[in-house]
Amino acid sequence: MKNFIMTLVVLCTSVMVYSQVIPVTFNVDMSNYPGAFTTVYAGGTWNNFCGNCSFLTNQGGGLWSGTVPMDTTAIPNWPELEWKFIIDNYADVELFNGSESCVKVTGQFINRVVTNMPNGPAVLDLVCWNACVTCDQAPNLHNVKFQVDMSEYIESGGSVAAGVNVNGTFNGFCGTCWNLTDPDGDSIYSGTFLVVGDTMEYLYTIGNFADLEGFDAFSDVCTKTVLSANLQDTFTNRYTVLALGDTCLTAVCWEACEPCGAPPTCPIPSNLTASNFKSAGSGKSEVNLSWTPVAGAIHYTVQGGLQGSNPNNYTVVTVAGPFKATGLSEATYEWQIRSNCATGSSAFSALSTFTIPACTAAVGLNTVVNGSSATFSWAQVPAAIGYIFDAGTEPGSYSYQQIIAGGGSTSLTLNSIPTGNYKWRLRAGCSTSPLRLAPYSPTQFFTIAGATSKTDAFSDIMVLSPNPANTSLTISLSQEFVKEGFEIILSDLQGRLITTHEIGSQTSFVLDVSTYQSGIYMIQVRNGQHSYVEKLIIN
Repeated sequence: MKNFIMTLVVLCTSVMVYSQVIPVTFNVDMSNYPGAFTTVYAGGTWNNFCGNCSFLTNQGGGLWSGTVPMDTTAIPNWPELEWKFIIDNYADVELFNGSESCVKVTGQFINRVVTNMPNGPAVLDLVCWNACVTCDQAPNLHNVKFQVDMSEYIESGGSVAAGVNVNGTFNGFCGTCWNLTDPDGDSIYSGTFLVVGDTMEYLYTIGNFADLEGFDAFSDVCTKTVLSANLQDTFTNRYTVLALGDTCLTAVCWEACEPCGAPPTCPIPSNLTASNFKSAGSGKSEVNLSWTPVAGAIHYTVQGGLQGSNPNNYTVVTVAGPFKATGLSEATYEWQIRSNCATGSSAFSALSTFTIPACTAAVGLNTVVNGSSATFSWAQVPAAIGYIFDAGTEPGSYSYQQIIAGGGSTSLTLNSIPTGNYKWRLRAGCSTSPLRLAPYSPTQFFTIAGATSKTDAFSDIMVLSPNPANTSLTISLSQEFVKEGFEIILSDLQGRLITTHEIGSQTSFVLDVSTYQSGIYMIQVRNGQHSYVEKLIIN
C-alpha cells in the first residue's frame, strides 16, 4: 500500500504544469490612419488573433495603449510572439507584404513578430499603424479606390462569377483577400482599401488567379517591368504613384491603360533610324536618332542601353524630336521610343538596334603600277571620315604624307614618281574632336621604272629557293644582272633593315636565315641601274 501511494504521488507530480502569466503592453500610433474607427485591438498567438478581445485605450494625440496578461505556457512557439493591430473586430486590419523588418511570413499569413520575448513584464515599442517604425518615419497611408471595367472581358481560364480581385505589393498578391464588387451591375468592379506607401504595383485578377491581366514587358504606359530574383524572368504589373491623401483610380478596361471604348492614345512612333555615327572611342562616340513624327505628340520618351543589358538600367530621356545621343562607345545598342500627347502616351515601340562601328585598321590594300604612276586602293573602313596616306623610299623613312578627305574614299593615284623602290601605309581617321585614329595598315611595297618587281616581264631575273625557307635561302640571278656586281638587302614588313651583303659577279648566293624569326620579309637585289623586290617567308 505504501508503494502504491508513492507511485501515485510521482505520477501526479509528473503531469503538473505551472502557468506563468506576464503583462505585455502594446502601443500603436493611429495619427496617420486615414479613416474613422471606434476601438483598436491587439490580436495574436495568445488569443487566436481575436478581433475584439484585447482592446487598447485611447491615450490622446493618436496614441493607443493597452496591457494584456498572457499565459506564456499557452502561447505557441513562446518566447516568439506574433500579432497585429485590428480595428473594430476586423473592420480593418494591418496588412504587410512580407518585406518589412518587423514581420514574419508563415504561408499566407504575415504578422508582426518579436522572436525572443522576456520572461517578465514587457512594454513593446511604439509603432505607427501598418508600419515597423514611428509615424514620423512611417510611409504615407492612402485610401485607394480601385476600379476595373469588365464589360469587354473575354473569358480565358476564368469567369467573372468567380470574383474580381486586385492583387499587388500592398497585399502580397494574396489572391482573393481584396475582392471588388459591382453593386449596380454596370460591369465596373470597385473597392476601397488602405495602401501603405506612395507607389504600388498591382494587377486585376479573376478568382484565385484563375486569370490575371497580361501586359507586354516595357511597353504599356501604365505598367512597370521588373526582373525576378533569378534575373531571368520578368514581371509586368500596373504601376501607380500616389498623391498625398485619398485616391480614386480611373475605371480602366481589363488589360488596358484606358477606359473601355476610349479613343486610342498617341500612335507608337515608327521608322526608327540611327545615322551619322561618330566613332570616337569609349564614352565619346555619338549617333543621331530619328523617327517619323507623330501628329499631336508634345514630346517623346526614348530609352535604351547596350544590347542585351538589363532594361531596368536603361538610360531614359525626354526629347522634343530627333536628337544626338552622346557618351556612347563603339558597340551595339538597343533603343525604343514612345510618344506623349495631351490625351496620354503610346506604348513603347519594339526594340531597334544600331552599331557604332569600331575604328579599325584598313584592309584589302593593293597597288597597281603604270609607268611612273601608282594607284593605291583599300577596303572602306566603316567608321572612317578620312584617311592618312604615308609613303617613302624602301629602305628609308616615310617622307610623304597626304590627307584624304571622306570616309568613302577607297583609292589614291600618284603620278610622276621617280624610279626606285617604295613603301606605303594607310591610317583611318574616325573623329577629329576628340581625335580618334585607327592603327596603321600593314606596310605595302612597290617599284617604279627601272626598279622592277617580280610581277613584270623580268620575273625570271631573280629566283628564291626554297621559298618558304627554313635554314638557308639560295638567291639565283641572271648573268646580265650580276656582271657589274650587286647588293642584297633583307628587311621586315615594317621596313626595318635586317642585313645587307655586297656581292660580286656570281650568279647565286646562299643566305643563312636559320637565326631569323619566322615571318614575312622582303628581299631586294640592286645593281647600279636596276632593283628587284621579292617577298620571302621564313618558317
